[in-house]
Amino acid sequence: MKTFDYFKRTTIIVVLVIVVLGISLETVRSDFLFKLTKNNNITSTADTSSYNALDPKEFNAINTENFLILYDQEEIVSPRLAKNVENTINYMKKKPQSMEIGAFDGTTKGFETIIIALQDLTKIKNLDALITYVDNGGRVLFAESPLVSDSLYTIYRKLGINSIGPYVNEKGIKLTSNILIQGKGMEFKGDFIENAMIFFELNNNSTIYAVTDKNNPLMWGYTYGKGKFLVFNGSTLQEKTSRGLIAGALSLINDNFIYPIINTKVAYIDDFPAPFGNGKENTIYKEYGRDNQRFYRDIWWPDMIKIAKNRGVIYTGVLIENYNNSIKPPFNTAQGQEKENLIIYGREVLKLGGELGLHGYNHQSLVTDYSKSTATSLSLGYKLWQSQEDMELSISEARKYFADIYPKYKLRTYVPPSNVLSDEGREALKNSLPDLKIIASIYSEDPYDKSYVQEYSRSADGILELPRVSSGYHFDQVTNWDIFNAITSIGVFSHFIHPDDVLDPARTKNKSWDQLFKEFDQIMEIIYDKYKWLRPMTASDAGTAFEDYLDSQVVFKKDKNKIDGYVNNFHGELNYILRTTSKIGRLDHCSITLIDNNTYIVQAKAAHFTIELGDQS
Repeated sequence: MKTFDYFKRTTIIVVLVIVVLGISLETVRSDFLFKLTKNNNITSTADTSSYNALDPKEFNAINTENFLILYDQEEIVSPRLAKNVENTINYMKKKPQSMEIGAFDGTTKGFETIIIALQDLTKIKNLDALITYVDNGGRVLFAESPLVSDSLYTIYRKLGINSIGPYVNEKGIKLTSNILIQGKGMEFKGDFIENAMIFFELNNNSTIYAVTDKNNPLMWGYTYGKGKFLVFNGSTLQEKTSRGLIAGALSLINDNFIYPIINTKVAYIDDFPAPFGNGKENTIYKEYGRDNQRFYRDIWWPDMIKIAKNRGVIYTGVLIENYNNSIKPPFNTAQGQEKENLIIYGREVLKLGGELGLHGYNHQSLVTDYSKSTATSLSLGYKLWQSQEDMELSISEARKYFADIYPKYKLRTYVPPSNVLSDEGREALKNSLPDLKIIASIYSEDPYDKSYVQEYSRSADGILELPRVSSGYHFDQVTNWDIFNAITSIGVFSHFIHPDDVLDPARTKNKSWDQLFKEFDQIMEIIYDKYKWLRPMTASDAGTAFEDYLDSQVVFKKDKNKIDGYVNNFHGELNYILRTTSKIGRLDHCSITLIDNNTYIVQAKAAHFTIELGDQS
């Protein structure tokens, strides 16, 4: 009897387990779970408690990190160079003051560093004042190769120069120091870095930070009296992508230099989820025996998951509904394979801890007239929208398409197709995408002035401008240069790729997917190994971190043995780069991690934090 009861109970339990598993499986297969999926990150710290370390009067009394930038309006490069230096210092939350050289009366008091952003030193009527300023402990950075003149001959020995040679144009850069964080020993070759410079022979006491491909001095420092000169013997600091060099130069010329960073690592997949079509790309089919759909499902996406898991990457996928060229309503809702891709790939992005954003209803850039951005759109075979209303209807359709699967999930991030977006398109987005918090286009300058180029900022309408810095699967010099400069200057890695790049021989440069996978993995491996302190995030989480950085105000009170950081509007945790040759002593309300030689990441835990310093290491 007991045996019968035992088997009876066991049978009942087994049946119940099978029923529960069956219900669970059907639930997973159905869209029930998708209907419950939501993102809780609100991309705002407005409702978070904040703390002030000082009242405004005390704060302003300590806020003395002033930088004077001297430029010449009549020179071609000088105003652009000055603006680039000014922007770099603004990101550091210090106080730049740009002054046309004609207005400079020789007053140097109150400035921590003076930057010479011009070539013709004869325009500096008070050159002796700068020499005295350095002799007494000041810092002067020459941000551009000077012209050979009597003024240069007057001071060249004080700059660590033994002799002045001819003008030359030289390519490439080799870092003989960590002026870019983790950059010592790196070489960047090719035509994309070319400097108009002077061949200088340097004093043996000069400290060389960078040289050209031909090993000629490109950047060096020289101690004079109680202060220091730093010379950049070139012309590339005017470029936005060289801001890491500017940040590094300011860090190395000043003692115990500390500045805030955003500290985020974000990876975007544009056009994902998206329709992959039923076609066959010849190279892919020959290599893998699969049509495009199966290649992405069986090969490409598993490889992308592998990179995410092995290299600490979190993906933000930005979807499009279809690849049609329709710019006139009605806009039809995609079904079949398109919708299946959104379900399958969207679910897996979210399972990896990622985010879903919007790329558009289709891949037509949001432009309506012949503006500067239109030429790019049309050259890529795109069309002009006839009205802002039509653009709004298309975005509303994409939102409806997405909401049918994920009704509780908010689309907060938008990436403009081909990084092209007009003013009307931006308004259309605001009107038809109510949860929009972030626009992520590009950071690097466009020489043709056609792309939607951004600075890291918050617009007047509250939308965060959160640009991407680098792109592509290729491990190349230009990509690396962009990446390492952005990490050093603002502490950001932000990269994007496209799935369909793999199908285009021009974009693959005739490389197989195996080759592209290895190169892309190499990029991510270097970031993972060299910059472990970067925080992997979705775009929305990066937006929150950026707002924490943006809203905070910070001043530093420094002496030989201590740095006190005072933060007003402090939220949670803030991050700083510290460059110092001193040993780190006792810490209050912060933690410090060594990330390179004499270089640290500082995590502030309170509105007032202290770093005690010992003897030089």
